[in-house]
Amino acid sequence: MTNTQAQEVVYHNAGNTARVYRNQADAYIMVELTGAVQVSDYREAFTTLLKELANTGYQKLVFNLKALSKSDPESRAWLMKKFLPQAFHAIKGEAKAAIVSPTNTFQELALQMVLDSVQTIAYKTEVKYCQSVEEATAWITEAH
Repeated sequence: MTNTQAQEVVYHNAGNTARVYRNQADAYIMVELTGAVQVSDYREAFTTLLKELANTGYQKLVFNLKALSKSDPESRAWLMKKFLPQAFHAIKGEAKAAIVSPTNTFQELALQMVLDSVQTIAYKTEVKYCQSVEEATAWITEAH
């Protein structure tokens, strides 16, 4: 069972729509996006994630996007062009990622396009869609 009490906030924007948590007890990082996330906040959250990956060496990630209602196409383009190459380098091509899918249909479709691209280049990345943060953290921390 995961220890969600051990989560430490390592980033949050002023509007609290973008947050990054580190869970040292279970060795994972969680990015949580809610509402309408501005491009600058989106970039800062994922840049913080990169720093955390480099500093911790963790290879387990949770993306809580359930309440994400809007992200800019510019943010997704930046994610694909800038963030992902750096992230794959930081995790040395291997990772386990749990994604709590957005309830917003458009955001879910946009996420699916990004993930289709990720899975074609990141063959050692295991991804699972989850219905809740509890399911995601349970899966991410289970032993193989």
